Amino acid sequence: MTTKLLLAAALLGLAGCGPVLKNGTPLEAVMADEGAAYGSYQLTTGDQLEIHHVLDPDYSAVVVIAPDGRISVPGIREPVLARGKTVDTLSRELNELYRKNDVLKQPFFSINMRSFASLQVFIGGEVLRPGFLETTGGDRTVLQVIMAAGGFANTARTNEVIILRTLPGGKGEIFSVNLARVLDGEDLSQNVPVRPMDVVFVPKSDVASLDVWVDQHIRQALPLSTSASLTYTNQPYR
Repeated sequence: MTTKLLLAAALLGLAGCGPVLKNGTPLEAVMADEGAAYGSYQLTTGDQLEIHHVLDPDYSAVVVIAPDGRISVPGIREPVLARGKTVDTLSRELNELYRKNDVLKQPFFSINMRSFASLQVFIGGEVLRPGFLETTGGDRTVLQVIMAAGGFANTARTNEVIILRTLPGGKGEIFSVNLARVLDGEDLSQNVPVRPMDVVFVPKSDVASLDVWVDQHIRQALPLSTSASLTYTNQPYR
């Protein structure tokens, strides 16, 4: 096959390119579940809690959620599972355990967050500094974490940034956002908040993918002149 035919085949293949993510969760569904899924903070490994008993200070303690998700509470023999629960849910369960074990007839205590575990968002793909970002101290948007990773590389597909998310209860979802529309000022709703342990992945643009294909199948296989080049302009889908 001649060089021209190989280039034509590459362009024809590129012409059929569509979204990288074929069966993701629609963004509308992701945002509809946002309040329900994240309305209350879910305790996790490494969180530090203060259990304060007003009438029985001997049972007060500062505890850290262990790697197995449990805490050791004064007066209760078995470790108590705390990971994945809200503070309110844990308070109700401890109240029942105190009564069940005849530790305190009238438990009167509060649970306060002393410190949060290191919560991270992972950023990879076509960014300048792939890695992770600490998210303690407030919400971050997907564009903010990409900027913290050095911003988009020239090869980035800005119109389809993929986010892999773990939901409470261990379920997961994957969806994409169009940050090209955010940067153009057309649709700021695409700049969604990220959540702890999200994975943000920026794919290669169609042009960058074509360049890799050409390098692998043409430049390395055929005696092209070093001055030979290929120019292709692709309009991103919106």
